[in-house]
Amino acid sequence: MEGFFLTVFINLIIIIVVYLYNSFANQEETTIYRPTQYFSQQSTKPPSTKKQITKFESLLGLLLSKGIIRQDEFFYSPDLMPNDTIKNNLMQVIIATCKHLCLPITLALNTKFIDCTNEPNTPGKKITGHFDGQNITIYLRQNNTLTHYAATIAHECVHAYLRQRNISLSDTHENELLTEVATILLGFGIVYELAYEEKRTYTHTEAPAYISLQEVKEIRKLIDKLPKPKSSNNTNNRICFNCKLKMPKGTFFCKHCGYENKSDKTTPDNINSRICPNCKLEMPKNSVFCKHCGYESHNR
Repeated sequence: MEGFFLTVFINLIIIIVVYLYNSFANQEETTIYRPTQYFSQQSTKPPSTKKQITKFESLLGLLLSKGIIRQDEFFYSPDLMPNDTIKNNLMQVIIATCKHLCLPITLALNTKFIDCTNEPNTPGKKITGHFDGQNITIYLRQNNTLTHYAATIAHECVHAYLRQRNISLSDTHENELLTEVATILLGFGIVYELAYEEKRTYTHTEAPAYISLQEVKEIRKLIDKLPKPKSSNNTNNRICFNCKLKMPKGTFFCKHCGYENKSDKTTPDNINSRICPNCKLEMPKNSVFCKHCGYESHNR
């Protein structure tokens, strides 16, 4: 009889331990994170704590609780791209995106491009990008614009950014939504909006993001309530012709890449450059030898 009660007692202890372990393991994903505590004091009065928190508010709160802060808006203008091949233009976007996120440039150099223009027309969402933990793959599809790919590149690079910081959710769909919110928080919301507005006839399977244009705008409104990045307070900035990052107006050498910007214009009249076929970095259009790797290129 004593053995029976001992067995029951041990089984009960095991059940309690397993329950507590599962509760702890799922705690992060079931917790409702409220972003209102991070809102700027200049913003409107935060909503009542009794108000139902939306999915995007909870995901934004989770990112803020992990130390991810609002970043400057990513500078992107397809009109400033040189008249070059789609792959070379995309490489410039990837390099600029990595620099914006302070990701290693090797992530850009290891990016793979797969031509899917002749693939059969199968149902389901058309994947335009993938990050496998080390490399980014971009799937080139017919009728996709450069801005569409820029949105994909931002999303995949943010996957790498979050992975560096061990931020993820176990549910695949929820993790994609988390990445979308993070992408907008880190300054790429403008790219998403441009991608949607360039081609307003997107079907669900061809959309440039997992979320709709209306949801992009909803998330951006939430983020607008957060304190602006300190660098945003300085309006005396211009864009470096080489790396496309912000630099103080009145200076000529970029602090990010060292490039000498001889003109003090806010944006260049044109970009007289091309991509080295060897190292994939930008070089003057009329140069024969790449200043980065020394590769001899005669294509002008």
